[in-house]
Amino acid sequence: MIRLLAPILSALVLIAPPSLAQDDMRSQIENALGEAESFDTVYASLTEALYAGDAETIAALVAYPLTAYSDDKSLQIADEAGFIAIFDTILPEATRQTLADQAYDSLFVNAEGVMFGDGEIWVSPVCADDACGSAEWLIIAINY
Repeated sequence: MIRLLAPILSALVLIAPPSLAQDDMRSQIENALGEAESFDTVYASLTEALYAGDAETIAALVAYPLTAYSDDKSLQIADEAGFIAIFDTILPEATRQTLADQAYDSLFVNAEGVMFGDGEIWVSPVCADDACGSAEWLIIAINY
């Protein structure tokens, strides 16, 4: 019986209105970083791509150049091709699944950006030019 209900419950979660906790998280994002609606789009794209192991989609969400850090080294990533080449090193499958499963309302927000997991990925609005007339939510840090 529980196995039969699981798909139905999953579908209800996807169509359910935002919870109070999600509304609170949106408020935190807006207060710290500005408009949260475009973050919602990036959150959905990023978590879906993490779940699917879609290196190309994630690579398109990165602000380049990017330095990915681990405890004992750092990797310089110049562009999407460089990101894709080391994708499994900096975002191994177990990490991708953990980050993909993170609930929206359990993200951490500060003036630097929005943190996924324990800091494995940080996203933030990145200005398109010096005047910062527009900004795009991008991955600004990866810690592996």
